[in-house]
Amino acid sequence: MPDGRSGLTASGPRILVIDDQTDVRKRIADGLTELHFDVLEAATLAEASETVAQGPPFGAVVVDVALKDGFGESFAKLMRAASPGTPVIIVTGYGESAMRERLSSDPGLAVLGKPLCLEVLARALATLGVEPHP
Repeated sequence: MPDGRSGLTASGPRILVIDDQTDVRKRIADGLTELHFDVLEAATLAEASETVAQGPPFGAVVVDVALKDGFGESFAKLMRAASPGTPVIIVTGYGESAMRERLSSDPGLAVLGKPLCLEVLARALATLGVEPHP
């Protein structure tokens, strides 16, 4: 059950996973669930925006860089502006280094390359201060 302020639930931090490829989204969500995170999924940025608007806040957001209805980087910047305490991880299959450099001024943003390894994602979340309950 969410506490309404921090993005935490009884099972762990709430994480929103946004990817328009169902198999990729499910793989990320299932892996995070196994690590004791509470995961919600969205297939589009519009769906993600609705989910975020309905609250409560998320402990973190994981978003693909390119979706059918927009760009994950734009969503990440909007999310960080609206909720500065919510870390965002952008997952990309191309231009990882350039994007990482471009976004390096925001310590709440991280960029990970594809294919995405669950251990790397968990480490990135921990670096951003988001860890599951033991």
